[in-house]
Amino acid sequence: MMASASARFTRIINRTRGFRMRKTFYSAVTNHSRIFGKFSPVRHGLPKVNFSSSSVDKMLDELTDKFTEARMEIADALDSKETVYFNEDAKIALEVTEDTLNHFETILKTVDDETKVKEIKTSWGMRIEQLKQEAELLKDADDH
Repeated sequence: MMASASARFTRIINRTRGFRMRKTFYSAVTNHSRIFGKFSPVRHGLPKVNFSSSSVDKMLDELTDKFTEARMEIADALDSKETVYFNEDAKIALEVTEDTLNHFETILKTVDDETKVKEIKTSWGMRIEQLKQEAELLKDADDH
């Protein structure tokens, strides 16, 4: 059964409004420049810095927010499978997932203390692998 044009338009507006709200929340929560300023030590090839515990905690809090957002976006994309929204949702989910994985790698590269790196890998390793697998599932769904 075909939905009326006004019903389709309303769905598009509501999805767009929801996306803008999620995007605004995501931007507000995960402001990378809050930690590094304009220049990321990893991006610009600077040596490792011994960050204070509070800086690492802030970076891990951002990782938690990014991880949650990536999982939500993947779930939204999988829910929209076989709809006209799937390609856009999948693209957004994969971008957010890539950003999350890059942030995790940035944390590992910037933390100087090997004990802290092992601790982060232990606590986050399985979650990061789960996120990678969910992104692969999304890519596979896009191929079919």
